[in-house]
Amino acid sequence: MIADAASTPVQRGPGRWFDWLIERILAIVFIGFTALSFVQVVARYVFGQPITWTEEICRYLFVWVVFVGAGMAERSRSHVTLEFLVSRFPPRVKYWLSVTNGILCVAMVVVLFIWYGWSLTLVSMRQHSPFGGPPVGFGVMAIPIGGLLMVLNIIRVALEGPTREVRP
Repeated sequence: MIADAASTPVQRGPGRWFDWLIERILAIVFIGFTALSFVQVVARYVFGQPITWTEEICRYLFVWVVFVGAGMAERSRSHVTLEFLVSRFPPRVKYWLSVTNGILCVAMVVVLFIWYGWSLTLVSMRQHSPFGGPPVGFGVMAIPIGGLLMVLNIIRVALEGPTREVRP
């Protein structure tokens, strides 16, 4: 979905370079994932010679795009929200519901993504991928890193305050 210029917030401060870098890295990884998937399909169905390691690399790249992308989606408030009930409350109640929501989101992300994701990463570092490559933990490491990025962006959005425009 492409947002128009009026609904896109202007990013300020040193964080804009960080966002720019992460978005470019995600784009490169996504293009690599897509190209590798295409090569895999062509090798398997056109030449009849599947490249065995490409499936696992594509899976790891996809996990990285999903979890780091979820962290970046938090920056632009692109996650799905249901506001039909909250929109009926007065501004003061909306504010406190927003604060409570932010605290609960940070707590959930810290526990599920960062804490349990890091535990899963440590366990997965002992398991090597079937094609004989790096430990599986390198693919799983996207979960806590994406969680850290999500918490960082929840805090950044909260610190910008209520003047920040929300996408329609």
